[in-house]
Amino acid sequence: MSNPTPPNNSNVKGAIIAALITAFASFAAVFLIFYLNNGTSNATRVNTDPSEEISQLREELEEVERQQKLKIREKIFKNQDNGDDGVYIEISYPEVYGMSDAEKQRKINYHIRLSAFAFEEGQNIEEDYDSGSVQSAYEVKENNDEYISILFRYSLYFGGPYVHYGQSSVNINIASGEPFQLKDLFRHGYKDELFKLIKESFRDRNVCGGGWTSLKGVNGNEDFTISRVNIEIHYDRNEALAGNCGAVTAIIPLRKLEHLINPNGPLGYLSY
Repeated sequence: MSNPTPPNNSNVKGAIIAALITAFASFAAVFLIFYLNNGTSNATRVNTDPSEEISQLREELEEVERQQKLKIREKIFKNQDNGDDGVYIEISYPEVYGMSDAEKQRKINYHIRLSAFAFEEGQNIEEDYDSGSVQSAYEVKENNDEYISILFRYSLYFGGPYVHYGQSSVNINIASGEPFQLKDLFRHGYKDELFKLIKESFRDRNVCGGGWTSLKGVNGNEDFTISRVNIEIHYDRNEALAGNCGAVTAIIPLRKLEHLINPNGPLGYLSY
């Protein structure tokens, strides 16, 4: 009596896999038919073509992404060629473009440029000085569908051993096209706690020794910027710490400020 031929393992595995694939395909087909016939019975179906639905969803997502950020390009102002007589000025700043609301775009760009040239406040540099240079650069700290926050850093040199370094900022509400101030972010009575956090930031980060400060408190009009996780409050030379420290910045995590946020202010979404 001959021994039975052992089964071919590869054939068995192949049959099992084929059966599983067939079963899965049948289940998927039944589910799809059920969904199309019943799953949307509570709503009017205008189109049941999955490819067209996916295309529509993709277009909606792209529109949301377009609305989340302002389009920005760099602008550079130069009053002359470097090396010419007089004060050389070179200022870099962002310009918003492509908004459907031209008047709002104009307002936003006006406030950006005003802040970029804040170093000129109260003086006419080209007439007041015979030589020297003014240069600046910018950093967009945040650009979302609520606001844009920009920091400008500049240097001024008009002879002598020292270069003066300074900072200015602008934060603009996208819905209105108008800038907002530090005090607009918080509820009434925020100043003492914010001042405490500012001093803690200098100390914990050991900014210029992290000790003595000439600050007496918060007035609500300080230069500041907002990132996704921090509020940064910017001080020029001699405003907060000893003059030899130059321009300094206090960095405060937003999580430490949530209970102080004005629910009707620019960061109101953090208070819920």
